Amino acid sequence: MTARINGVKWTASSMISPEAAGRIVGYYKDDYIGLPYDKRNMIPGKKITFSENNATDLGTSDEIGLWGGRKGEMVITAVNGDWVEGSFYFTGTTSRSEKSMEVTDGFFRISTTDQP
Repeated sequence: MTARINGVKWTASSMISPEAAGRIVGYYKDDYIGLPYDKRNMIPGKKITFSENNATDLGTSDEIGLWGGRKGEMVITAVNGDWVEGSFYFTGTTSRSEKSMEVTDGFFRISTTDQP
């Protein structure tokens, strides 16, 4: 998983199986991005709009810690027998601050071989 967070390049160093986590989650040190996951939506061209009931998570190692992404979208761009990939962007906000975090140019690829 890769993205730009407020314009700064971010690359996950590890990911958790979506079947295990119930989300598409990429980690870099103490930071992470978590995207909604539903196996039924893993169809090329499928757009998933983020909202109050279908939000992303952005975990940061700062005084805020957790941002909710309720504005943005994820698009499934390709599906192969072994993997699914997509793009995403969102604006992370929190009730604890007037600040926001812009996550752009997001990309993920998840394995389908370890999923039942």
